[in-house]
Amino acid sequence: MKVTAKKNVILALALMILSCLTSMAQDIVIPNDLTGEARDNYVAAVRGDAEAQLVMGYCYRMGVGAPRDPSQSLFWYQKAANQGNVVAIYNLGVCYDEGIGVTRNMKAAAQYYNTAAQKGDKYAQVSIANCYFNGEGVPQNYDKAFKWFEKAAKQGYAPAQFWMGVCYDDGKGVKQNHKKAVEWYTKAAEQGDAQSQYNLAVSYLEGEGVKKDEQKAIMLLRQAAEQGDTDAKALLQELGVEM
Repeated sequence: MKVTAKKNVILALALMILSCLTSMAQDIVIPNDLTGEARDNYVAAVRGDAEAQLVMGYCYRMGVGAPRDPSQSLFWYQKAANQGNVVAIYNLGVCYDEGIGVTRNMKAAAQYYNTAAQKGDKYAQVSIANCYFNGEGVPQNYDKAFKWFEKAAKQGYAPAQFWMGVCYDDGKGVKQNHKKAVEWYTKAAEQGDAQSQYNLAVSYLEGEGVKKDEQKAIMLLRQAAEQGDTDAKALLQELGVEM
């Protein structure tokens, strides 16, 4: 009798849980203005799935399958961030940085960037590095900026590699070393980073950190110009070289 009673209790609990879940699913009404990815993720997001909440934040921010709505974007990013989603934490930083759905607040942006950077997010590492480099939201500190640029650069992130080149070129946060600057510009340039292609071209033109090579410089300037880099276009014109 005891065994049967236990089975009956377990069965009753299972039916109760199933009933609750069914009721919850029925209670969630998907807004009519959602389509595609936004519509597919809405129910899961409402139920608390962090990845789905992240997707909803992106959809509302970019207007993908949902009306562009900065406040809704911020709402969903915050939901996902509260569960420790690193990408959402970074995107909250972007929201505060750019004033998306909230009053621009660089101090708050830097805090979110720092949290995500500590968790290894390369985008956040570059963002907090830029905060330290420019003194936005945090006191200016080139040493800390260099540290974060380096962490992201070692993950192969081209924008971080570009900034490593800048730091070595200008001696910001590290001893000036044009040869090292060229090495980092080269890494990023090979990934197609236009700013690095331009700076590397200048290094070849001036023979700074590398042997002078005008043809190499022109090739790099053309690569950068093809991506719309206005500095590269202007320098090519100054050199009398056609695109």
